[in-house]
Amino acid sequence: MSPMVFFKKAVPANAEQLTQIAVRCFAEDVQKYGEGPAGHDQPDQHVLFMQKAHYYTILLDDQIVGGFCLLPVDHEHLELGIIYVDPDKQNLRIGSQTMQFMEAAYPHIKKWTLDTGYEAERNQHFYEKCGYKKVGETTPNAVNGFYKFRYEKRIPK
Repeated sequence: MSPMVFFKKAVPANAEQLTQIAVRCFAEDVQKYGEGPAGHDQPDQHVLFMQKAHYYTILLDDQIVGGFCLLPVDHEHLELGIIYVDPDKQNLRIGSQTMQFMEAAYPHIKKWTLDTGYEAERNQHFYEKCGYKKVGETTPNAVNGFYKFRYEKRIPK
């Protein structure tokens, strides 16, 4: 049985804790490529995301275990800018419950998009399991060769 997961709008007081979790989640990317998602390691950037987008905390047993940020593209399109769950709390279906929550919380959204690293096979499998399809990729970074796959999910009108 999946644990009960809850979601709350992130507030600036959450920024430090969210940053610490994000740093742990993306440590492997930083070690391998020299970078993680933009601003993941800076509390002030998390606060900026809270002000400009739909940023939520992911809670398990009243403890913040992750977060996600949805970036408005237009009235019917949101981009999943970042999603992360504490490495110690992964494989508990928290990510699946989070994806279900997003769609339920924004029923007017007909197009969902996201990017994930080209070598992030676990993420790619997860997004495909959630109904996303690979639709493209970015140009490789000239310094480290890193690039991303672009995924999309369309909800019938």
